[in-house]
Amino acid sequence: MNRLKKYIISNLSALFISIFLPLFAIASVILFIKLATYTAVIQLSVWEMTKLYIFRLPEILFYTLPITFIIASALSLLKLSNDNEIVVIFALGIKPSFIIKTLLKPAILLSMVLMLDFLILFPHATVLSANFVSYKKVRQSSTSQRVNLEIVLGTGSCI
Repeated sequence: MNRLKKYIISNLSALFISIFLPLFAIASVILFIKLATYTAVIQLSVWEMTKLYIFRLPEILFYTLPITFIIASALSLLKLSNDNEIVVIFALGIKPSFIIKTLLKPAILLSMVLMLDFLILFPHATVLSANFVSYKKVRQSSTSQRVNLEIVLGTGSCI
């Protein structure tokens, strides 16, 4: 039984990683493109764009992890079925509830991680991101107003 659990979990984890990494990479590229639009409004360094990316990371994980788990679980069961391994498992007298219990443990773990992400990390990161962007907007507008005032008063260096 323990070997069968390990086999099912290893199939699930291999499929999960192979689906999650490309999906996460695509979501990250889309997020970087969204973050690049901020540079039209405010001036951002690479470090500041990295901060904004980290602030938005819980959002990416919240959307990609459940989709990946559902697809990986379905493909794992499909693989067991196509290789006739499910037939062998049932022929050995192992009930379908064993497979459900085996997949339920990672599902519960993922649900707890997503709850932590949604209830704690996601709201906190959203507030931090919004505050950071508004801080940069205020800072940039005050800097540009100071430069404009220096040019109007003639105290700044104009070329």
